Amino acid sequence: MKRFEPNSVVEKLKDVVYSPFDPDLKIAGEKIRFIVNIAIDPASLHYDHFKELGRFISVDLKEDKIKSEVRKRFLDDMEKVESSGVNGLCKLFLYQHFILTRSHGPS
Repeated sequence: MKRFEPNSVVEKLKDVVYSPFDPDLKIAGEKIRFIVNIAIDPASLHYDHFKELGRFISVDLKEDKIKSEVRKRFLDDMEKVESSGVNGLCKLFLYQHFILTRSHGPS
C-alpha cells in the first residue's frame, strides 16, 4: 500500500488515495509475482487476496469477499448434510467434525 499523490508515475491498482501497487521487484532478473493477480477474474478470491499463516487477507484489508465465501461454503455444506438423508447422532457428527471444521474460512 502506498499513498499516491495526484501526479504519481507509479500505476496504482484502485482509484483511492492509499492503494496497492506493483513495485516491480526482481530477483536474479526474474519478476516476483505481485499480490494481485490481474490475469484471473476480479470476482475470484484469488484475484486480490493472499494467504498469511493460513488465513486469506485482502490487499485492501476488507473482509467482504471472505465473509461471502465462508457463508456460501457453510450453506452448501449444510445443504449437503440435509439432503443426504442422515439423521440423529450421525447428523450431529457431520455437523461437528465436517461443517464446523470447514466453516473457519476458505483454504
